[in-house]
Amino acid sequence: MLVDYLLPVLTVFFGITLLVIPKSIVIVLVIAIGVFLIGSGFFILFRLSRVFDERFFRVNIYSRAAVSIILGILCIALPLKIGEGIYTILCIILGIFSILAAVSQLMTIIELKKNSFTIKQYLPEFFGYIIAAVVFFLLPKLGYVLIRIGGGICIAIAIINAIVIKRNKPIIATDAQVVDED
Repeated sequence: MLVDYLLPVLTVFFGITLLVIPKSIVIVLVIAIGVFLIGSGFFILFRLSRVFDERFFRVNIYSRAAVSIILGILCIALPLKIGEGIYTILCIILGIFSILAAVSQLMTIIELKKNSFTIKQYLPEFFGYIIAAVVFFLLPKLGYVLIRIGGGICIAIAIINAIVIKRNKPIIATDAQVVDED
């Protein structure tokens, strides 16, 4: 019974954390973005670099992978060393990188399509870069507000989830009988 309410309780704690200490959450998010960028850079480097031997394609892939890895390292190292001002700079740099990565991804998709490769798996990354660019450009101005709004949304979702759990109590069979159909 108590296990059913574990997720809503944890969600409430997460929402309260977002409301109370958004600066620490920003540090965690920037570091998480750094880890993602490093992983993405190595994925791009090892996965896409062998697709074509064309010079333009290889330069595009190697450049995007290198910038992704370097930005990832900066996202991990800088928040731990420098104060709050670096977030604005990092967000602007990450926003510009996201736009350039979207353009690079679009060029990759066009090249793959031209050579009859399946492109469906690369489209989410393209749209993800566009969304990320918008978020990164909004983050310096609205960062803490957005985080606090996210905290409020987490608390509201947890309350709704707890209400749904309470209304939909599972049926527990205590005296089960086996019926033979013969």
